[in-house]
Amino acid sequence: MIEGSLATVKRRCGKPGCRCGQGEPHEAVILCRKVLGRSHATYVPRELREEVRGWNAEYKRIKKLLKLVSQINEEIVRVHVAEKRHNAKTRASLKIMGGGSR
Repeated sequence: MIEGSLATVKRRCGKPGCRCGQGEPHEAVILCRKVLGRSHATYVPRELREEVRGWNAEYKRIKKLLKLVSQINEEIVRVHVAEKRHNAKTRASLKIMGGGSR
């Protein structure tokens, strides 16, 4: 897995006589992510691009699953609290009606 977003950028290398000087810039893939609120970019070598794309897709898939698990667990907490409050109200109403004392 790898966090971030992949982007394709076009660059000129500046070497005299290179094709990029005639308007055909080089393509590069970078991995962008935030570190302590600041953007960081990491160059992804050509031979690793497809592998890094797979890692990034896996990261995004796992992130969605974690969000879903978190939502389910939050709902479990909400249901538990609601049931506890309902049971407390039921016990209180039984005491008022005189059915709770022995």
